[in-house]
This record gives sequence, C-alpha cells and structure tokens, in this order.
Amino acid sequence: MLVFISDLHFEDGSAGDHNINYHAFQGFTQDLRKLSKDAKEIHIILLGDIFDLNRSAKWFEPGMVKPWCRKDPFAPEVGESAEKILNEIIAQNVNSLKVIRNWTDGTFKDKNVDLTFIPGNHDRLVNCFPILRKRIRTELNIPGEDAPFEHVYRSAECRVM
Repeated sequence: MLVFISDLHFEDGSAGDHNINYHAFQGFTQDLRKLSKDAKEIHIILLGDIFDLNRSAKWFEPGMVKPWCRKDPFAPEVGESAEKILNEIIAQNVNSLKVIRNWTDGTFKDKNVDLTFIPGNHDRLVNCFPILRKRIRTELNIPGEDAPFEHVYRSAECRVM
C-alpha cells in the first residue's frame, strides 16, 4: 500500500499558530489501520513541505543568517540558523511527530511500514546541511544518518514516479 502525504507545513509558531493538531494524525492512523487491513506492507511518502523552514519570523531576529542574502547559501552560518528554526519546528510539533514516528515503530505491529521523506521547496534547506538531515531522520525514524534525501520516489511495482 502506498500513501502520499504532502504540505503539512509544520511551523515554529513565530508567524502564527497554523500547525495541524496531533489529534488529526491520531485519526489518520486509525483510518490507515482500517484501510490497510489486507496490506502486508505500507509505504508512506512524505512528499515535500513537511517542515516549513521558510515561513518563520525567526529569520529576521538578530544573528540569524538568511540563505537568500548570501553569496553562499550553503555557508555554515546559514545551516546554524536553519537548525535553530528546525529545532523549534520540532518542539512545536512534538506530539504530531511522535504519532508519525510511531507508524514505523510499533503502531502497525503486523505490517512492515516504511517512511520516505522527499524535501519540497519549504524544507529544501534540510538537504543542504548534514546536521538537518540527521535530525529529520531521527525525528521520523528513517535510517541513513545524514545521507541526502532523494528528490523523487519510484516504484516499478506500483508504476509510480
């Protein structure tokens, strides 16, 4: 079974409270459990704009180095600023992320559940810095340490790209 989820836009709360309540993810989990009763495995693809690093007022705080104001958008200072924002996004969405992480860590005990993260334009900075990739992999229980995330998903079996 393939499940595609996109545009959750988890935010740090600095530009308003727009995050999805974790109860929605609990309800989705119950629905997915029912829909996947005959499936042997579930592959969930988080298809971009999951972590909204762009929509943060923290970029305008003193000492934050913006990627769009530098000759080198991959400078370590940009990564440090992005890491601060990502950490706050995770803190603001800890319960929702716990539900998502549990999909691969016991919620579906009788099924193999695999989770894939593909960055979108609002979380593209994640792929630019190893420390951010590692943090995302830890939060989502995705193996691979700090390896870059792929930009496409392919399944010849399901004829999907």
